[in-house]
Order: sequence, then C-alpha cells, then structure tokens
Amino acid sequence: MAQRLVTEYVHTRLVLTELAYTHLLELFQQSQRISGLNVNRRGNQELSFETEQIPMTALIMTPCDGNYVLEGTCRCSDIQLANAIRKIISQFNGDTIARRIYETYTLEYVYQSGKVVLITEHSAHGERIIYTYSNETQECMKRLQELKVERQIDKVRDEIDEWLDHRNGTEYVTEIELIDERLKQLSHTLFVLEA
Repeated sequence: MAQRLVTEYVHTRLVLTELAYTHLLELFQQSQRISGLNVNRRGNQELSFETEQIPMTALIMTPCDGNYVLEGTCRCSDIQLANAIRKIISQFNGDTIARRIYETYTLEYVYQSGKVVLITEHSAHGERIIYTYSNETQECMKRLQELKVERQIDKVRDEIDEWLDHRNGTEYVTEIELIDERLKQLSHTLFVLEA
C-alpha cells in the first residue's frame, strides 16, 4: 500500500458560531496538536501546531453576524493532524479541496458543507474520477414530479379528445362555441404543462 507523503487542504473555509469555534479549539487542544493561538498584525488569529507551523487563519467576522470564519490553506505531513482537520471539516460543514499526495499519484477530495462530493485521482496517466456525489432523494423527487406532470398531460389530452368527440357529434352553434372555448382553455393548459 502506498504511503501518504503529505496532505494539503486548499481553500478551506468553515463558518462557525462562537460556540462552535470554542468547541473547535477544544477539539484541537484535546488532540494535543495545537501549541498556540497567535494574533497576527491584522488582528487575525493564527493556529500553530506542535509538529509544524500551518498557515490556517481564523478570521473574526464580528460586524455582521458574530461568526468566525476559519479559512486558509495548509499542508501537513503528520497523518494524525491531517485526519483531525478532515474530521473538523466534516463535523463543522466546511468546504475545502483536500489533496492526499502519494509518491506516484494524488487523490483530490472536494468537500462541500462537510460532505465529499468528488474524488479524483491525478497521476502520470492523467485524471480519473473515482467518486461523484449524487443526491438520490432529490433525483427521485424530481422524477416523481416529472411523472406527475406526465399524468396531468395525459389527463388533459383525454379531456380534449372527449370534447372533440362531443363537438363532432353536435349541430348546435351555441354548444359548439362553448366547446371551442373549453378546448381553447385545455390547449393553453396543455401548452403550459408541456413547457
């Protein structure tokens, strides 16, 4: 089995409430990976870790909604730290591109709202998609809605056929005018449903 050389988190972004941000810091401290929380010149908080310095910055966004936005890019060779960051991204619904870099290939994981939505393998042979997330529930609901519309279309067509049969069987002008008005309404409904 290939050994991972380094894990790179690119464009990582987590939006946290104050409580969630405190919980995140506690998680890092419990894993004994965080060695300090430094404030840089711009007033941003920068997390530093025991095994290496990681430029992942916590930007405090107090004016709008009091949330913390943790964003940045980091690269770490410590697998336990990489796994801790991965778990935090999942737990706190973060967005990132995680690249697990091996000697001959790279696996790229795209996270959206804490879920993996795409896994791609990059190697000398090219790029290969390994996994793509599909929301089966949403797709089923869409198909059911399409079936519902199909049934409505069939029902309107049947009603049009009945009115046409009725029109062909009558000789009264006033009744033909009423039938034509109803056919006009039904053809408009059919047009809307088919669109």
